Amino acid sequence: MSTSCLVRNFSRYAELSERDIAFLLRFEEKPEHVAAGEDVITQGLPSDHLYVLSKGWCYVKYEQPDGSRQILDVCHGGDIVGMRDVCFQHAICGMRALTDSVLCAFPKAYLSEMFSEHPRLTGILFLAGMRREALLIERVVNLGRRTAYARLCHFLSEMRARAEHVSDDHTTDFDVPMPAPMLADILGMSEIHVYRMLRRLADDKLAAFDNGRFHGLDHDGLSAVSNFSDGYLLLDKSWLPAR
Repeated sequence: MSTSCLVRNFSRYAELSERDIAFLLRFEEKPEHVAAGEDVITQGLPSDHLYVLSKGWCYVKYEQPDGSRQILDVCHGGDIVGMRDVCFQHAICGMRALTDSVLCAFPKAYLSEMFSEHPRLTGILFLAGMRREALLIERVVNLGRRTAYARLCHFLSEMRARAEHVSDDHTTDFDVPMPAPMLADILGMSEIHVYRMLRRLADDKLAAFDNGRFHGLDHDGLSAVSNFSDGYLLLDKSWLPAR
């Protein structure tokens, strides 16, 4: 199997045919290296690509005219991103690199060929899009119906579960390279309140936070506080077209 970024990440969803692999390899010549702090997608401008995030972390953001910002999601290696924005004339959200990142771009000009000639790849793209929809639904519930402490516990449980689905790594140490102000953005809290919740997390021995790294995660304890269940991350692949 090729080590291609697109092939590797599409293959996480389902086994690909040689024909599907050959199609994806056409877009592998120049992976994009993006430095931390640089925009991958700029809100309000045309977006002509979707991406597979091969390495690093990015975040999806919505910016108001007054300069205020809401972080909608955090993406890391293995995620297929930017699908929402290629469907519109102008990107409705922005995406910025949180760390130095490597992305593989897929031009939306080739989506028509994918849809007509590669039904399995089309199905995988649909699965990836619905997974992002499920993540956004959970984010809305987190902001609207969970306490501040439960929000933080749920966010950590979700990020850990998403990483495990990609790597099968069950370590209790976990990098989330987000400073407290960014955690505040995605969790809908003030920065001061985030620090309070992080102290409570440590006092309850559920996790310790140090410069973007959480140590000693108590998975069962975090899930108990937030009623976390990973059902919204488990995809039904039984209907995918045959190879």
